[in-house]
Amino acid sequence: MTAICPDIPNHAVYPIGKTAELLGMSRSRLLYYCELGTRQGGIAYTIPRGETRKKFKGADIIAFWRRKQGI
Repeated sequence: MTAICPDIPNHAVYPIGKTAELLGMSRSRLLYYCELGTRQGGIAYTIPRGETRKKFKGADIIAFWRRKQGI
């Protein structure tokens, strides 16, 4: 996990690879946090209509980073 909060717009949407890169973790670790759910400390994601891949909103990425940093 990066020590610096990702500098991204709240409304931006990122695929899993870019999200993992922004957070400084592996894709497999990010998938682990996807499966936890936000109540257990995981990260929120969406699967847009007509697609099969997870996408992450900038606001959710920042919120997850803050929770993991204890902010």
